[in-house]
Amino acid sequence: MSERALLMIESLPSLGKVYQAVLTGAGYRVATARTRDEALARCRTLRPAVALLDLRQSGVSGLDVMRACLREFPDIRFILVAAHGTVGRVVEAMRAGAFDYIVTPIDEKQLLSAIANAMIADSLPASSPTALPPHPQDRLPPFLGTSEPMRTVHDRIAAAVRTDSPVLIHGESGTGKTRVANLIHARSDRRDGPLVVLDCRALERDAVERAFGDLADSAVAGTLCLEEI
Repeated sequence: MSERALLMIESLPSLGKVYQAVLTGAGYRVATARTRDEALARCRTLRPAVALLDLRQSGVSGLDVMRACLREFPDIRFILVAAHGTVGRVVEAMRAGAFDYIVTPIDEKQLLSAIANAMIADSLPASSPTALPPHPQDRLPPFLGTSEPMRTVHDRIAAAVRTDSPVLIHGESGTGKTRVANLIHARSDRRDGPLVVLDCRALERDAVERAFGDLADSAVAGTLCLEEI
């Protein structure tokens, strides 16, 4: 686990206490902030590795808070907490530099998995012997694993990069499906276009269909990733 602090930005004290209890119980050193100015001050003094940010902030957009922090500290990995029905804001935030997001109601296992993945990505040296060597086009940390099953994953990623056909990525929650999607996009001919992510859990079926049309237009020349279909 990284020794750097984890910053939690939550304007509602009741929710903040819930998240903090889960994170400290898992062994993380948690710093808290309720406003943009507090978040910036914590970033300047603590240089957190990861920040957990609720997009629903009082008085200011959570997206504005993230952007302000990333302008000064672009290496901080932001994990967003988003409500159902806020896919548009999540897509905008991911384009602005967020590392990952989770949808309320928060599942403790999912939260800890997202935090752990961000911490690993922060602490992994580029020369790590357990990492897949970076591709010249990569804009992301290397993908972990050199076992036989992981070499199979690497080979399938390489095959997916060379096709324009739809790719199905399946696996248990927290196993790195979004990471694989990011790698495929980063190594493909579409890497200079946007990677647009839609979490289908956050919407009813009719809303997913409407959002798909809008986001497909946004992902032209890039990649559209549909999560939890």
